[in-house]
Amino acid sequence: DGGAGYTGYVKLCDLRGHRDKAFSVKFSPLLPRRLASTSDDSTVKVWDVAQPSAKPVTLTGHLAKTRVLAWHFEMPYLLLSGSWDACIRVWDIRGEGQCIRVVMDHHADVYGLASHPERPFFFVSS
Repeated sequence: DGGAGYTGYVKLCDLRGHRDKAFSVKFSPLLPRRLASTSDDSTVKVWDVAQPSAKPVTLTGHLAKTRVLAWHFEMPYLLLSGSWDACIRVWDIRGEGQCIRVVMDHHADVYGLASHPERPFFFVSS
């Protein structure tokens, strides 16, 4: 009704697992139950929102706060992450998750990552 106490959303679940503040979240465009999150704890977590009590896949390897995510538009299990460690990591999120590529030539904190929906192997960073 829009009255006092109306928030405009319905809370479905809490996802708890980061040891420090979560920073950004992004749903997979191809796996609608998958949500990735970045954090000040330097990890990326991948959650199955249909099973909020399940342990998330924890992706480790960044040496500083993680800030940004980009899902691949054709390969559902590929996720890119950017960090204040000035690198971009490419992850295969299946199973326990595995880093399959590290891009070290960013030369500064990574604040933005984007992929093109019609050119699936074209990513840009800032």
